[in-house]
Parts: sequence; C-alpha cells; structure tokens
Amino acid sequence: MKPDWFTPKATSLVSPTSLVSPTSLVSRFVLVARFVRVAAVAVTSLWLLAACVASPPKDSSSLESGGASPLDPTTRTSTNLQSTNPSLVSPGLSAVVQRVVDGDTIIVRAQDKTETIRLLGIDTPEKAGGPRPAECFGAQASARLAELLPPRTQVLLSRDIESRDQYSRLLAFVHRSDDGLFINLAMLEDGFASPLFFAPNRSAEELFTAAADTARREWVGFWPGCGAANIVLDN
Repeated sequence: MKPDWFTPKATSLVSPTSLVSPTSLVSRFVLVARFVRVAAVAVTSLWLLAACVASPPKDSSSLESGGASPLDPTTRTSTNLQSTNPSLVSPGLSAVVQRVVDGDTIIVRAQDKTETIRLLGIDTPEKAGGPRPAECFGAQASARLAELLPPRTQVLLSRDIESRDQYSRLLAFVHRSDDGLFINLAMLEDGFASPLFFAPNRSAEELFTAAADTARREWVGFWPGCGAANIVLDN
C-alpha cells in the first residue's frame, strides 16, 4: 500500500460550462458600447441645453446695424400703435424739439447732434414760403404741429425699417415724453395730415389709414375747409 503522500492528487479543473464563450464576450462588449454611446448623447444634450439657457434670446425689436449716424439705431416701433398709450410702443431715442419746420417736419437735438425729423407715415399740406406751391390748410397744419410740439418739448423717436429718406432726414414716429401722445397719429386724427407710405416702411399703414378715414367721415381738419388733401392755392 502506497502512502498518502505518494498518491497523486487530482488536479482541480475548471468546468467547461463555467468558461465565458467568445459569443458572450462579444455580447457584453456590444452592451458596453451602447451604454457609452447613450451616455455621450445624454452629456451632449445637457451641454446644449445649458448653452441655450445661458445665451439670452435675441431682442426682436433690435434693429439692423449700419448707418453712418448714431441716431440710426433707434428703436423700431411696434405695429400696435395708439395715440395716448406709450406702453404699446417700445421706448425710442430721447430728443428735444428745437422748432417746427412745417406740418410734418421738425428739428430736434439728440445725442449732442441736431437732426431734421420727417414724421413717418404722414403728409401735411405745404405752407407758403417753401420750395413747393402752397396748399390749402398748410399754415394751419404747421400751426397745429407747433402747438403740439413747442420748443424744448421732450420727445421719443422710433423708426420703421429704413431710417432715412433721400434728403438724409431721419424718418421717425414721434411720441411726446410727458403724456405719450403719438404725434403722427394725432395729426391724422385731427384732419391735418394724410397717410403717406413708401416701402418698406409700412408698419403703421393700417392704423394711419383708418385714422384718416375717420377724420374724413367726421369732416374735421382740412376736409371742411378744403374738401380734399393737397389742394394747391391760387396765387
């Protein structure tokens, strides 16, 4: 009989069923790869969301840059305009009236610069002494605007698409600062002006046309005195 130490001990073998097959390894690798891809997409999405939150939205009322004058980037006005509610119009460029030229033109001082302002969207009869023939109610229209905007009146100027005309005048909607009176609209409502629009500055066309129609129906301003707009006076 051989001693115990002489008897070779059985070697512990790993059961073939406990081994990881190549197919199982591939499956695990695919699962890990999918997890990494999903995690990468999630991280990217979170990063983009954070970037959107951190970036302020563009102001829809901001104007196109460009234009030589510092007055050009004034605020574009809303299309929802009212004559006595300044809250419906974005604040514009602050200015001080120096004098009235005629019924639709004023001189202001803004940003340490003197500017000629052509009231946007309206046309008043020509007064005597100007470059064009005098028209019926021209003197009255000029007097009315001077009444609304005496010297040193604080105003806010806002613009449409194009800021200047071919004469380099600033095209503007004018609001009185103290009470928000919309001067352009008031001249139409009182029958001292007619609507006048040139593309692309048409944001207030519907409102201004309606105001002029009302003035004609109510027969105010130049309507009873002239019968129509732009009636040239006989010399």
